[in-house]
Amino acid sequence: MENKKRFYILTLGCKINQYESESIRESWLRKGFVEMRDPSGADVILINSCAVTHMAVHDTKKYARRFIRENPGKEIIVTGCAIPRFEKEIRQINGIGHIIPQRKKSALLYYPNLNEDNLDEVSDFSLEISDYFRARPLIKVQDGCSHYCRYCIVPLTRGPSRSRDVDSILAEVDRILAKGFREIIISGINLMEFRNTYMDRELDIWDLIFLISKYTTRDYPDARIRISSIDPGLLHDKALDILERCSNIAPHLHISVQSASEKVLKRMGRSHYSPLDIEIFLRRLSNIWPVFGLGCDILTGFPGEDEGDFRLTYEFCKNMPFTYGHVFKYSKRPGTPAANYPDQVDKDVKQKRSSILRELFLDKKKRFIKSLISTNQLNVVVEDPKKGIGMCEYYIICKLQGEFTGLRKGSIIKCIPRGEDLEAMNLIVEMMGN
Repeated sequence: MENKKRFYILTLGCKINQYESESIRESWLRKGFVEMRDPSGADVILINSCAVTHMAVHDTKKYARRFIRENPGKEIIVTGCAIPRFEKEIRQINGIGHIIPQRKKSALLYYPNLNEDNLDEVSDFSLEISDYFRARPLIKVQDGCSHYCRYCIVPLTRGPSRSRDVDSILAEVDRILAKGFREIIISGINLMEFRNTYMDRELDIWDLIFLISKYTTRDYPDARIRISSIDPGLLHDKALDILERCSNIAPHLHISVQSASEKVLKRMGRSHYSPLDIEIFLRRLSNIWPVFGLGCDILTGFPGEDEGDFRLTYEFCKNMPFTYGHVFKYSKRPGTPAANYPDQVDKDVKQKRSSILRELFLDKKKRFIKSLISTNQLNVVVEDPKKGIGMCEYYIICKLQGEFTGLRKGSIIKCIPRGEDLEAMNLIVEMMGN
């Protein structure tokens, strides 16, 4: 072991970052490196950074300083989305060995052969996986964003939209399902911008999902597909058609709503949809999926958002069948137009509005959990076999009661709801046949 690199990876931010860390991890393990559970035992420490909020950048610098202080002489590498916009600040931290920009993250596959002054830009999709550290693996099909919402730093950190080769996607789906995983999550930075050619036909994201669904139904009939966060611009007739035809898609959507005020949406650069569009789609979706999990992202406190705008968003969220929601307080991101808007919302007002929305979504989630108790059957992905923890198709954590030894991580088991633990926000379930 003395001659083998010992490494530790810290991943901050989104699920796409987690996917990319997994790819680097697999590459390093194939080289014979040894993964450590704690940075203190590592020779090399990799921080895969995030920049989507001010706190994410703060955390990147905080961990870099801590690892340098607590692990003198160890090699520290920082990569990820914080580099393109905050490289100067990060380089001021003495003790960092390498700084690898997000668009050149794939170069880490070739570590330790790194030269910051001459890093070849490798394709984003050189980062592929054959395994996953969690029970529900991601399949990254797209990267970057060309939409440029007024508040979002992602196009400045990950660059314009790029779509992955379809053959490569299908090959990865096969590798993952062949490992025994039974739920895959189709993911990207902006799935609405997926475009690629397959068998002389241009596919959008719904075409791709249909293709993956057909493939998995044929070769892995017990597997299911979950769709990651989607833009409301994807909620149209074609979406309904695909969701109706593909029975192996989990009945769960997560929509990037952001606001229900059309005035605010326009200022955000998101006037390509309206709250009414979402409402009509969800009404029609309920005819296809009588029961479904439904999440959303809400950004509150955007510059110029007044009480009337906030009330529109609150009432919309209250009246729509959301089963949970992620609420974010607007924070200025350098280089984005909204950072220079004059009518910034007071910090205390943002805090109050986000608290009100979080309370609303907490109540909605509790109500949804209670409603699932009358369900005849749930299909639960085993996430922690030892503790009997899993995730049902409606995106609710389930806790198994009774005997559950011998379960395989990533498998799907049929369960009957038996109760709820609202403090832990869990459903209590029992395996069928017990």
